[in-house]
Amino acid sequence: MEVPMAASLRSDPQVVRDYLGYLDKEMTIMGILSAAAAGALGLILKELRGPLLASAATRPLGAAGLLALGAAALLFYLQRSHMAWHYGRLALGLCERVEIDPVFESAMSWSFWLRYRTGFVAGTAAGACFAAAALSHEGVIPFSHPNLVASGLLLLAILGAALQWRVLASRDDLRT
Repeated sequence: MEVPMAASLRSDPQVVRDYLGYLDKEMTIMGILSAAAAGALGLILKELRGPLLASAATRPLGAAGLLALGAAALLFYLQRSHMAWHYGRLALGLCERVEIDPVFESAMSWSFWLRYRTGFVAGTAAGACFAAAALSHEGVIPFSHPNLVASGLLLLAILGAALQWRVLASRDDLRT
């Protein structure tokens, strides 16, 4: 009988310590990503709100971009929080010699990274909305229905996130 990789490794405290080091680095990256997305959102709200939201042609696109960028910042923060919870449970498990197998399995799953990947989808949607708003504002692409374009871009982002969730969940099902 073949033992899954995580099951053969999780009982080794050194493997768990190494994974804690990895989680620590990833939490730092998530902190940087969430701060960058929140900072970009703040900068856009402060500096570009007028041009982006001034005309009826760019208002829906700018608002959709702001919404998507805010969602990206929140998702990166939630991923960092999720990682910190797992980090704490694994560290306590090593100290107290309690059962950490379910926590380790969860941390090793593909779906563990769902918030991170969805954050990138939201960030990409924000970039697409801002690019469309800028092109529309400059008259390069005159959108006759900006609400439809903004809705379409956000719908594509939601569909992309749902597809990622389905793929990651199926990978977890195949692995266990």
